[in-house]
Amino acid sequence: MRSAEAVDPGFETRNVLLLSVDVGLRGYSEAAGRLFFTRAIERLKTVPDVRAASFAWSLPLAGDSTSIRVAAEGYVPRSENERLFVSYSAVGPDYFRAMSTPIVSGRAFDDTDTATTTPVVIVNETLARRLWPNDTPIGKRVRLGDAPSSEVEVVGVARDGKYQLLGELATEYLFLPHAQHYGGLVTLIARTDGPPAALAT
Repeated sequence: MRSAEAVDPGFETRNVLLLSVDVGLRGYSEAAGRLFFTRAIERLKTVPDVRAASFAWSLPLAGDSTSIRVAAEGYVPRSENERLFVSYSAVGPDYFRAMSTPIVSGRAFDDTDTATTTPVVIVNETLARRLWPNDTPIGKRVRLGDAPSSEVEVVGVARDGKYQLLGELATEYLFLPHAQHYGGLVTLIARTDGPPAALAT
């Protein structure tokens, strides 16, 4: 237990309040769901003691990660038959500040990353080292899945974390902007200055 408590999960575990919601179960259309999430975050940010607010459909250590096949510009496969599958999450603007996960290179997602702008991605340090060991990942193109039209541009590198288990070795991971990969099931995140339970109501 002491060893587990000493593990750095890649995010700050204290002073954070989480609330999962599935607007699809309430019959929300995609347009209505997008509006709901936007307004929910706007309202969360007005609550006293809330320092940052965002959302994600898969959180670290939640046990619900999904993976996707990745092919990257300039990457040489380790073997002829290599197929690289990487776990990922779709997250809202300000996610990395709300989770206290540093962006070590490039930028985080923001409100300019929309469904009509250039598709983008943020990779973690391990994935960046694997795909571009001797080059900067910022500006590189990555294809997600098998469709040629599914290319995204790397705009940032996030610090490594633990995604499935506290004891896991460094593993590849990527983040997509929720605005470009909509889903009705998300977890709202409120980073607080004081005890989060006091803000639950």
